[in-house]
Amino acid sequence: MLAVLQEAVFAGSWSFGVTASPAVSRPQTGITLPYPNHRFSYSLGIAGAYDLSADFFCRGALQYSRKSILVATGVPDTRNSFDSTTGRIDLSRVVYGDASEAYESVSIPLSINYRIAIGQRIDLITLGGIECGLLFRRTMILEPTTTGTSQHSESESGFIFALTIGAGVGYSASGDVTVLLLPAYSYSLYPHRDFSNLSFHTVSVECAVLYRF
Repeated sequence: MLAVLQEAVFAGSWSFGVTASPAVSRPQTGITLPYPNHRFSYSLGIAGAYDLSADFFCRGALQYSRKSILVATGVPDTRNSFDSTTGRIDLSRVVYGDASEAYESVSIPLSINYRIAIGQRIDLITLGGIECGLLFRRTMILEPTTTGTSQHSESESGFIFALTIGAGVGYSASGDVTVLLLPAYSYSLYPHRDFSNLSFHTVSVECAVLYRF
C-alpha cells in the first residue's frame, strides 16, 4: 500500500528551480601543462525535474559554465622595468605572472536519477547523464602584471560533450521544496585548441533547489 501511495504522489510531477555547481577541473591536453593543473570551475543555471516514479526521476538544466587551464608560469612583464639612467632593464622591476585561459559555455545537462533509499525527508540518490553544449568565449588572462590583471577575450565556437556519474542526497524541505546535494564526476570533451585536443576531468558538488508544481 505504501509503495502505491508513493507512486501516486511522485509519478508525473514537475519541479523547477535553480542549480549551482562549484567544482575542481583538471585539463587533459597533448602537451605538458605547468603545475598545479587543477583549477576552480563552476556552473550556474535553471533546472527542471520530472518524476517518472517513486524511484526514478529525470533532470535537465540550461546552464552557464566556466573552466580554465594554466598555460604558462613565470611570464615576464618588463613594461615598467626600463632604467633611463642606465639604459637597461632593471631586473628587480620585472613582474612575473601566470598565463591562463578561461573557457565559457552554455550547455544542457540531462540525467536519470535513481532513489536508492527513500526516507521521510532524506533520499539517497545516484545519477548518470550526458551534457551537450556550445563554447562561446575564450579569455586569455595574465596575472599579476605591472598594471594588475591583464585580460583579452575572443569569441569562440564549437561543441562540448560530457558524461557524468554521481551520488548524493535529496532533502524535502517542505511538501513542495526539495534541496539536492549531488557530488559528481564528469569527463568533458572540448573543441580542438591551437595546442592540442582539450578535455577536462571534473569533480563537482551540485546544489539545486527545486519547487514541485
